[in-house]
Amino acid sequence: MRRIATLLIALFSFATLFAQQPQKVYCTITSSSSVTNVSTYAGSISVNYGQESLYKSHLVDQQGKRIVFSSMIAALNHMAQYGWELVSTETKYERSLLDDRKFDKIVSVWILSKMVTDRSQITEGFTTRLMYEDSVSNATREP
Repeated sequence: MRRIATLLIALFSFATLFAQQPQKVYCTITSSSSVTNVSTYAGSISVNYGQESLYKSHLVDQQGKRIVFSSMIAALNHMAQYGWELVSTETKYERSLLDDRKFDKIVSVWILSKMVTDRSQITEGFTTRLMYEDSVSNATREP
């Protein structure tokens, strides 16, 4: 009986250790600015962490107001507080037609990664507009 109990405890311990193995996850932070205003200003940052929709993916504060960063480095420092590390960067120049006029912008996309033991840790430290709206909506439904 003692052997069975010891075996069960060992198996449970192994399963617990295996379930909490850290895994690397990724996200991108994206900023765009007008070609005519090519300062270090980044403005609002959108984040893609693998969510279903990129709709309303800009970062907001606890009141749901858009967070405006002074630069991409400021946004990176914000994300680094929550374990995100810079993997690579890409800057693209986009030219398109918008309302019969040329619209040129520079888009910066930075890929970040961090180690997590649970999928819920991916969004620790930041809230997108859609996440905020969902939380407010859920809070009003609960009795």
